[in-house]
Amino acid sequence: MGKALKQPRIFQVNNEGLKEVIPGALYMKHMYGADMSVALFKFMKGKGSDAPADVHSHGEEVGIVLKGTARVHGTDGTEYVLREGDAIIIPQGWEHSGSFDDDEECLIFTVAYPVRPDYGPEDQAPAPAGFDVKGEKRKEGND
Repeated sequence: MGKALKQPRIFQVNNEGLKEVIPGALYMKHMYGADMSVALFKFMKGKGSDAPADVHSHGEEVGIVLKGTARVHGTDGTEYVLREGDAIIIPQGWEHSGSFDDDEECLIFTVAYPVRPDYGPEDQAPAPAGFDVKGEKRKEGND
């Protein structure tokens, strides 16, 4: 459990403050509460295949698609297609990855519990799994 908040924090669900995670393809920003974190992900039109996600798991997370189409792939072979206005609750520890259609921009807002420390400091964007901090794919053995 993190340090208790003494007052509310406001997270703006807009383009201001987005950090480039994968050059020209993926942008994000995030904020921490005491026990949860929120994030906004923006996947650029035509770049969905440039922003692959490695299989990962974490605490419970809600994802809401604000724009576009997202796909969540479970390691059990399931695929969930989410369109604008859809929300998904990812169970804690469920191994999954995501993909995004190339024909449209995709905007996703997430709320995670507990906090996702892998996001790193709020003023920085994390390097996604499989990429270094410059957004270049890591070579095997460099993880």
